[in-house]
Amino acid sequence: MLRQEPFLRWIVVIARHQEAQAEIKQLQTMRQQIKASQKDWHVRLNDDKEKTVVLIIGESANKHNWGNYGYPRPTTLPLENTLSELSGHTVWFRNAASTAAFTLPSLQRALTPASKETPDKWKNTPDIFMLANAAGYQITWLSNQPSNDGWIATLGKSADKSVFINSGNWRDSSTTDLDLLPELDKHLSLPAAKKELIVLHLLGQHFHYQLRCPDNIKPYEGIDDDQVMQLMKSQGRSSAIRKTRNDYDNAVYCGSILLSDVLKDLVKKRENRDLSVVYFSDHGQEVGHSQNFAGHSEATSNGYDIPLFIWKNTVVTEKNIFHQEPFSLDDLDYLMHDVLNINSSFYKSNLNTQKSVIYLK
Repeated sequence: MLRQEPFLRWIVVIARHQEAQAEIKQLQTMRQQIKASQKDWHVRLNDDKEKTVVLIIGESANKHNWGNYGYPRPTTLPLENTLSELSGHTVWFRNAASTAAFTLPSLQRALTPASKETPDKWKNTPDIFMLANAAGYQITWLSNQPSNDGWIATLGKSADKSVFINSGNWRDSSTTDLDLLPELDKHLSLPAAKKELIVLHLLGQHFHYQLRCPDNIKPYEGIDDDQVMQLMKSQGRSSAIRKTRNDYDNAVYCGSILLSDVLKDLVKKRENRDLSVVYFSDHGQEVGHSQNFAGHSEATSNGYDIPLFIWKNTVVTEKNIFHQEPFSLDDLDYLMHDVLNINSSFYKSNLNTQKSVIYLK
């Protein structure tokens, strides 16, 4: 109806924008109230090194569509090639999962002390960016998600520097994550703060999947007889869902190009520093894996199974470390304490250390 009535559509768009701005203002006030108790956080920085940490927040990535998680298609080849060429080491979390199949509850649990058991704790406790800032980290937020999208946009706007490149109707936008690369390069060309945290918030593999890649990078378009397609046919998946899987895998491949280019630019522009890159997805996605359906899924594990890895430029005996223990995304804030090398009263030092410090090998 709204598409057929442009005037009504703009009334709705304006009303939603006003609601979003009011929500962001309310959330900013909430954050200020949380920051008022900063002395009780007991934040401590544990080293004096020059350090750059890049946190990449993916969107709707299912680990079962990543080539280096065993998927038959080489969807992550650009990333794998770059990691093999770089010095340093990578920790792969083979069994990471979110506890929510949608962005907002998942990130509220991942980035704050909130959890599935205490989902409202984000309302009165600091997020990891507040803690990093209190420890002396300068935070830069580069986003291909909307600048008016509630809580997560509020986090971005609270950074020392923030850039939002998605100015369309976000999931319908033709802006791809690769368009973040010039903004990252511009930032990395500036002198670095002693401690810096760079956040990239991606549109990732959010539907509509066919919009996530430039037209000239679609390696799986039109494929209908490889191992993946043969399996889907044997499972009775419709031609529409099979095409959607190809669109999704193209989006995964483009995401791999982005991750590869981020790593290469970081190593080139931030020499002689301690470097860490953390990537995770907010939740998974069902794309004809367990049913003839594509989208968010609370009913299947594909809605929760995510890729998660940490790359560090320190050289250790093993170039790739595979962490097989289950890892709940709710514990990401504890993991980030370790990556940032900070302590606070919100850090659980008795958390299973195999979950949190394995990458320090």
